[in-house]
Amino acid sequence: MAGFLTICQDRLGELPPWLNVTLLRNGPGMFKVGDHSFAHWFDGLAFMQRFSFRNGKMKYSARYLQSEAYEFHKFNERVVIDKQGYIKKLPDPCKIALGPLSTQLLENGIYDNSSINFMTVGDTVWAVSESTKLHQIDPETLETIGKVCFLFYHTVLLLAG
Repeated sequence: MAGFLTICQDRLGELPPWLNVTLLRNGPGMFKVGDHSFAHWFDGLAFMQRFSFRNGKMKYSARYLQSEAYEFHKFNERVVIDKQGYIKKLPDPCKIALGPLSTQLLENGIYDNSSINFMTVGDTVWAVSESTKLHQIDPETLETIGKVCFLFYHTVLLLAG
């Protein structure tokens, strides 16, 4: 993943005092779990970023989306399921604990790594992808508040922002 190396750059100047806005970004951010990497950079686990500009200052915060996919990979300490929801072959089946979480994670064959964009509905903010599972987040703290699966409401809905 050489394209994702950190490059620090110093900037001179000041932010205009009238710039009062918050920018939310969502995209793949965790590309390695334990000693294992995702095969494609689109498969990385959702990483949310918040840039808040107020009174000539910028505040940055970031957090991983607390999806079932995130919890599942972290629990197993390796990449177990790729973006398409296929369970990868493991060298030792005893080293993975699927448990009841696997049933939830693969419920209706839908993977819940909402790593593409955000959408607003009224006063709520949702992390979305091409899946029908959306995650509500708090835009101030980036905390994952809840999840909804639109498959139960509309069978053809796909969201990518």
